[in-house]
Amino acid sequence: MGHCNPTGNVVAPGLTETDMVRQLPDDKRAVLEEISLARIAAPDQTAAVVPFLVSPDASYITGAVLPVASGAAVGH
Repeated sequence: MGHCNPTGNVVAPGLTETDMVRQLPDDKRAVLEEISLARIAAPDQTAAVVPFLVSPDASYITGAVLPVASGAAVGH
């Protein structure tokens, strides 16, 4: 019988192109100055990390918060 070793991790997305973000006023572009890549993430860029975190390759990663935010959250 195999062992069940559940892991618990968090994906912490930065500013991502969503319906909610599209409704923000144009002055939201000031936020881009705080984003290292100076652009908003596409949803699939954020979602792309999930298959890795649930794969056997990530079986030794647990309790991690993985920011997908182009460095925007670093130091805050």
